Amino acid sequence: MGAIVAKEEWLNLQVDKFESKLLGYVRRFVTMEIAQEIVQDAFLRLWEEGPAKVEGRELQWLYCVCRNMAFNINKKALKGSRNAFELTERRPNDSIELKLVKLEQIDSVYKIIGSLSPQAQEVIRFRFVDGFAYKEIAEITGHSLSYVGVLIHEAIAKVRHGMEEEESQPIKVGNETVE
Repeated sequence: MGAIVAKEEWLNLQVDKFESKLLGYVRRFVTMEIAQEIVQDAFLRLWEEGPAKVEGRELQWLYCVCRNMAFNINKKALKGSRNAFELTERRPNDSIELKLVKLEQIDSVYKIIGSLSPQAQEVIRFRFVDGFAYKEIAEITGHSLSYVGVLIHEAIAKVRHGMEEEESQPIKVGNETVE
């Protein structure tokens, strides 16, 4: 009886700590309703796994499970697509945010990141949005640690290069070019 109570307390702690973070992540790929189902299912799977198997790496384990479930759902939705990995991050308030902030650099960075491979986009999000270390990203994605490093390094270089090119372009205001 005590072991079940301890396991329930452990699971409740994981839900309290990680539920909103996981919902935010999964919401990038699916609707809120589906995201809630995925996260709930991930916590059920965590319960089945138990603390002995995942203790100390619960967040990475949950991200991996949620990621796989979201991708499987999207693969079914993209069944006619040649590249089932061509998922784009959903940012429902993006256009509002860009209109309010009016920062062209943010838009440029998004465009550059959007031109990266889906794998590079994903590791960039994990690293700079979610704050995961390279090793954690490798565990979540199933890529090798060195491949994660290469993807991040190449992505940063492409963003840097793209921003340098952007800065060297003349600025257009109406019909006039400003140097």
